[in-house]
Amino acid sequence: SSGINAEYGDHCRTGAITSSLQSLFFFSSRIHRAGVATESMIALLLFLALQADSAAVNETHITVRGPKPSQAYVGEGSSVTCAINAPYFDDSFTMFVNNVNYTNLNSSSPWLAANFTKSAWRETNGTYTTAIEGFVDYYTMQHDSTYLFCFSPQYQIGDGLWIRITDRQANETHITVRGPKPSQAYVGEGSSVTCAINAPYFDDSFTMFINNVNYTNSTYYNLSSNEWHIHRRN
Repeated sequence: SSGINAEYGDHCRTGAITSSLQSLFFFSSRIHRAGVATESMIALLLFLALQADSAAVNETHITVRGPKPSQAYVGEGSSVTCAINAPYFDDSFTMFVNNVNYTNLNSSSPWLAANFTKSAWRETNGTYTTAIEGFVDYYTMQHDSTYLFCFSPQYQIGDGLWIRITDRQANETHITVRGPKPSQAYVGEGSSVTCAINAPYFDDSFTMFINNVNYTNSTYYNLSSNEWHIHRRN
């Protein structure tokens, strides 16, 4: 089966075996009350229940993530991710961008600058996640109508996502909030943090709050550069 989370531009497809320990225990107890159960039969039922439950833990699924609706505009940016979670490490896992493998993107592709990289790690439940991740700093109309397809030859499972980018109207007012990229969101790393408004006229009332405190009154105000800077571009 497959599911779509439209709010976050995610697709997730799962191939799994699921079971209910409760129903198997109920079945074994009914047999026992009927007087036909043996220790070996109950042991077999318990073994099957545990095996089915283990299969549910070791299900294989793919997640494809693109920009959120608020990020799917020219001038915005976001991370783009394909990931598979499976019982074993999957070095075969790959991603296609408009039918081109992400490792073969050429200089004419607007997606080359996303710098897609593959990484893998072991989860606490013993499964393995393999992810292909990139970051688009600024979307353009060249990114529009892109189809991402993530596929695992090893597990014969795949899923895809269409990315649609919209160009804002010239007289439309919109706000952009930028924080650290995923690779920067760690203790010891650093990044720019930006709030911006684009509008037909200059907006001197525009401001930013940090945990409900205006940035001019924040304890972070003088930590790094002695002041917060307001940049005004003509």
